[in-house]
Amino acid sequence: MICRIERPVEVEPPEGLVIDSFPSGELCRAALVDLINATHAGSSDSQVRGNWARLLVRRLEAGIFGETSPELWLRALYRGQPVGIALGAVKNDVGYIVCLGIQPDWRATGLSTILMSAILDRFKRRGLAAAEVSVDPANLKAIRFYEKYGFTRI
Repeated sequence: MICRIERPVEVEPPEGLVIDSFPSGELCRAALVDLINATHAGSSDSQVRGNWARLLVRRLEAGIFGETSPELWLRALYRGQPVGIALGAVKNDVGYIVCLGIQPDWRATGLSTILMSAILDRFKRRGLAAAEVSVDPANLKAIRFYEKYGFTRI
């Protein structure tokens, strides 16, 4: 799915919620894998099994999805505890949303909208005009979510 990046929706996070860049380093890599697994717990995404998160991080680091940097690896912290993640990359002047995940207790709270706005804003600040995301065609909930942001199937 792809969309033109217009002005991202401005959403005020609730008190105690912070969106920041994921720190780098070996210990943080393990924490990143754990957070990806936790935010995809109970997901209908058929790919989310076993070593999927570890493989995803390796692919990100290897540049498979395009150029990435710490400013495109976002995490949502509530009172210091990780509750969500949005990972992005840039390839051929297009922002690519590699992963967007929310802890089960935080689903349906608006956190996905906050993270989506934050990652699109990071892409926009880099001068990008479009964003892309790959979605399992069977994951209708995710497809509807991305369509709210103007993503269309390609």
